[in-house]
Amino acid sequence: HRKKKAAKADGQCVQTFVSDEWTLEYDLALGPKRDGKFPGGLAKEVFISAWLADKDNAKNASDKDIDVEYQEALTAFDELESRAEPRDDCDSAEVLASHVYATFLKSGVSKPIAAQYLAECLQRQADKNRLTPEVLRECLPLYLVKGIEYVTRGRAAKDASSNTEGGNQ
Repeated sequence: HRKKKAAKADGQCVQTFVSDEWTLEYDLALGPKRDGKFPGGLAKEVFISAWLADKDNAKNASDKDIDVEYQEALTAFDELESRAEPRDDCDSAEVLASHVYATFLKSGVSKPIAAQYLAECLQRQADKNRLTPEVLRECLPLYLVKGIEYVTRGRAAKDASSNTEGGNQ
């Protein structure tokens, strides 16, 4: 089914990368499958981003500090993570990812606003040297990594050739 879906959209310079699991939010929380297990991806970051997006209107209408909201989100995530026990042939990472995704559903969290908070959260971690491109790559679902490689491969080749032909630019 996935191959048919991808083949339908592929063509010319377009290539389709389809999730192996479920939705983007779930996949980001779950991370890539390795050795038959999910090591966990960006569950905490996606949950916090959904939490902040849910509180976004209230935050803009009040004086509540984003750092206070962030700490509340961390506490809620820790509680959620402690309850994520394996069940129904799912490991704890899959259960946690399901709970993280449920935060988007139960209160109609804006995915675009959550994406903005997620980008900000990841950027803060990168600025503090807690997140490198290599570490982030290890957390991302494989179809996203392949998609990023596909769209950036021309740029990488161009950058490499300009460095060898014209020096450092």
